[in-house]
Amino acid sequence: MVRLLAGLLLLASLQEATSNPIDAYFARAWSGDKLTAAAPAGDYEFFRRVSLDLVGRLPSADEARAFAGDKHADRRAKLIERLLNSEESAEFLADLWLDILVDHEVTQQDFARSDLGPFRQWLRARFYDDTPYHEIVRALLSDRGSRREKPAVNYSLKHLGAEQVPVKLAVVSARLFSNRNISCAQCHDHPFERMTQEEFWGYVEFFRPLQNRGDLVEAGARYGAKREDLGELQDVSARHLDGREPESGKRLGAALADLTLSAKDHGSSRAIVERLWRHFFGRRLAPPKSKGHPALLDALVADFEKHGQSLRRLMRTIVTSQTYQMTSAGSESSRDAYAAGPLKLMGAVQFINVFTDIFNLHEMHQEMYKKVQDSTVAGQQFKDPQVMRILFFRWSQELLLPRGRDPEVVDATGTVRMAMKFMNNKRTTGMMIAQWGLLARVISKRSKPADRVEELFLSLISRPPTGEERREMLDYITKHSSQVVGDYKAYEDIFWVLVNMSEFMFNH
Repeated sequence: MVRLLAGLLLLASLQEATSNPIDAYFARAWSGDKLTAAAPAGDYEFFRRVSLDLVGRLPSADEARAFAGDKHADRRAKLIERLLNSEESAEFLADLWLDILVDHEVTQQDFARSDLGPFRQWLRARFYDDTPYHEIVRALLSDRGSRREKPAVNYSLKHLGAEQVPVKLAVVSARLFSNRNISCAQCHDHPFERMTQEEFWGYVEFFRPLQNRGDLVEAGARYGAKREDLGELQDVSARHLDGREPESGKRLGAALADLTLSAKDHGSSRAIVERLWRHFFGRRLAPPKSKGHPALLDALVADFEKHGQSLRRLMRTIVTSQTYQMTSAGSESSRDAYAAGPLKLMGAVQFINVFTDIFNLHEMHQEMYKKVQDSTVAGQQFKDPQVMRILFFRWSQELLLPRGRDPEVVDATGTVRMAMKFMNNKRTTGMMIAQWGLLARVISKRSKPADRVEELFLSLISRPPTGEERREMLDYITKHSSQVVGDYKAYEDIFWVLVNMSEFMFNH
């Protein structure tokens, strides 16, 4: 309560200075540190950034040209509002959150024990309607019963495997909804946080009665004997992470939701504010054991709760800030201080959306969906063809990230490994042909080499080529184009170069 009050007081002082509390906070911080903020991002840079962050895809060449040609002073605000309220944004957020809630991993067994199609559609509807976040959390933690009539139960069903003790479900839930990493306390007191082994197993007790009987059931008795080999302590009763016990006579799921959403540290709100901040900026606002900006986090949490926990409003606050809309050009130290705009590698969902668009894989996904539906029992659970794409998330994560790397840690630098994987990837290079995908559309749409080069630049890196780039590309086309009709090898090479540029892989 003290932190929330401090956050409200800071919020009030920041709102007196400007309509956006983020900008007011950093203006003070930069002044104290004698930092100069970067210039605003250009229209092409801004449009690419906000499109990837709000709808998960690159803008088309026509969209980029139209936005850059719009001279109205409110064009950015109107664009943000249109994207935030679009069905496309709800689709992207559903994909993003489905990936998060399944903990970035899906197996064939997961499809057999949970219905991810209805679950994704439920998420999509919540985001499109801007359902208050606390209602979403309550459903995920407390809903029980039919996995089709109560789609939120599929979150728990996905993590209820063969093991008798649902440790994974408890660990994921603590991280997502209470802003706590409790995994290290399973077998011993946590070495870095104030958490004991007994507190760990007290939290797990909320999940022990859960059973997957085709639907989600909260049994009256504990499910399975205590497991000393897992580090379980004997005679531990259900307690929330802050020590509070469930209300007598209340179902454990409902009690867990009540305790999670009423925690004094506002952990649920802090977790989602931090998660969205990291999505937009590529770094946490107040990382543990780091200076960070905890006062701004407190202010945003206070504002979030004051306005009914609207995710759309929180996202609007972030992306309308001058802090978000600055150019990313500058040093990494400037970005650390938020004195330059965000620069980050595409996330797995963004990447697979972009990959699907430029190689025209939509029809392939539909065909795969149809084959799975027709050939397997598990396929009958794909109520949403878009869920097929979740099978690609893991592939894209392994392509983008080293093994063992947390897919939610957004990096601002590439690696030699990643570059080599792209340059030598047979699947990718095999589709860079003039008869396929984006390149085929560009060649069909534009006849002049200069126009084709500009279309490719706008489509892949969301800006026109510089004068030097244009000359270099046109010289290459002139030197390497044969007299054979339909020989577009030079354009295929240019396409390969653009896809392997850091500007393509990074959101900036």
